[in-house]
Amino acid sequence: MNPKSVAIGKFKVLWVDQRDRKLRHHSQLTSFYSIHIVRDFAEVYPAILRTGVHLIVICLTTPKKKTIQLCREIKSCSDHKHIPIILMDDGPIDEETECVALLNGADLVITSSVSFLLFKAKLDSLLSNRCRIHDYYLHALQIDAQPLSVPLFMKRLTAAIDSNVTDMELTVEGLAKLMNVSRATLYRKLDALTGLTPSTLIKRAKLKRAALMLSQGDYTVKQISTIIGYSVSGNFSRDFKSHYGVRPSAYMKNSRRIPVDEMC
Repeated sequence: MNPKSVAIGKFKVLWVDQRDRKLRHHSQLTSFYSIHIVRDFAEVYPAILRTGVHLIVICLTTPKKKTIQLCREIKSCSDHKHIPIILMDDGPIDEETECVALLNGADLVITSSVSFLLFKAKLDSLLSNRCRIHDYYLHALQIDAQPLSVPLFMKRLTAAIDSNVTDMELTVEGLAKLMNVSRATLYRKLDALTGLTPSTLIKRAKLKRAALMLSQGDYTVKQISTIIGYSVSGNFSRDFKSHYGVRPSAYMKNSRRIPVDEMC
């Protein structure tokens, strides 16, 4: 995903402003992003869970320590710390405030007096970096190993899928139960972290396990299809080709020349 060419409303921005100052950049942003407004700090967490926002803009209040405390609390939560936070004020920002804010989780501290062009460029940069993190999760997500930087929720989720990847009955509802969350919460959290649906993640995990087994050459394509939970081998071949670009049999033949990680 490229923020420079993203469709209107693709990214969701949570705009937090207790004073209802209607800073000038807000109205202009609505032409590029889906803006969700809250007027009370108490509404922030419910709004994050309800909307699955990709970025948060918090307008500094007086005393400013309350805003910074909110920023720190959001970044301290394992389920939300991946969300970029911009702190904005309608006046000059002193160096001490900026330093304290950055040390407490803010990704950017900015005054509303900057041009919209510059403000949007900074916002796009944060979203672009977030997309790179998404891509990293999608490509680095392993069945047998996890990077230390992956959020705890993703580690638990991947472990749950890993333990049940050969289960033909593994469904979104079953995965939500394993994670001890509702189906809606599972969709919302996974979308915020990876942009994927639970069913897509389950399928990718199964196909990646299949790719590993094909490269090892210990089982036939039909046996692998059954092992990873496909009742119809034709459906397995179709999904595998759709994801990897080749049929399982061709992948098996070429596995010695094409490492698994290069095709995942």
